[in-house]
Amino acid sequence: MSHGSLEGAVAKIYRAAEHYGVLKAINGGVDYALRPVHAESDDDGLTYRFYIGTIEAIPDDFALILGDAFHNLRSALDHLVFELHVRHFRGNVPDYETEHSMFPINTTVPRRNHRVWDFNDWNSIKSLGKRERTKIEFMQPYHRWSPKTKRPWMPRVWQYRHTLDEVSWFDIVDKHRTLHVIQSRPHAVSIPKFPDFYGFRGTANFKAPLEDGAHVATWTFRIAPPADEMQMHGGVVIGPAVEKSPGIEISVLQNLAGCITGVGMILEEFAPLFPTPSRPFFVPNVSVKMG
Repeated sequence: MSHGSLEGAVAKIYRAAEHYGVLKAINGGVDYALRPVHAESDDDGLTYRFYIGTIEAIPDDFALILGDAFHNLRSALDHLVFELHVRHFRGNVPDYETEHSMFPINTTVPRRNHRVWDFNDWNSIKSLGKRERTKIEFMQPYHRWSPKTKRPWMPRVWQYRHTLDEVSWFDIVDKHRTLHVIQSRPHAVSIPKFPDFYGFRGTANFKAPLEDGAHVATWTFRIAPPADEMQMHGGVVIGPAVEKSPGIEISVLQNLAGCITGVGMILEEFAPLFPTPSRPFFVPNVSVKMG
């Protein structure tokens, strides 16, 4: 008699990790790449503008692979809830539960007939035990706690909620609307420290996708520094990104790596209810790399 298994859910996480590896290979084996810049100055030496060189084109299939990765993470969560039903019903899951079973992800408080919808009545999990329903509701993104809280258990809970929010958004957009538009975006621009004597002010341009020759930073001075000090610019760190909403950019490789770990953490929360899977919940070698 079956009491459920997390093998399928774990397999989905590892499949997402394989996609992550392919995407990182496409991006030169790193999540973020450092690119050199060159400077152009005004005649008075008080203003320097920095421009990036050639930006490699992002292949068309990058968005397709990214979508597959998030589909697998979403599927891992749904596998988890179905296996909770298998365990609850001792292997004989009724048709209604089979049809409606899924991991609910709500970014706003769910309502039904204009009233808050009690999580104990959510169709996808209402047949599960009280403890499982409560734990799933506690992870919902609409609670939105800050990761900066000092209570030791809250950062982990915040990661559950952030993971669910990101997995849901990436999957829904790709599956139901349009392929994600992947663009090279600056992640960090070098702004060094000059002595106060020079009246230095540095600004970076993060507002537009990077193209060949894009303007990435401007340095201004009250008193012109020695020209050779303009070699201090360390370059710009770039990575593939999507625009989630106006002004909100998401670095896709870093985000995907975090979501792979986050889904593993969510599965781990329910691990005591199931036999130990053949592979660990946390995929080795999934980490953000700069180069």
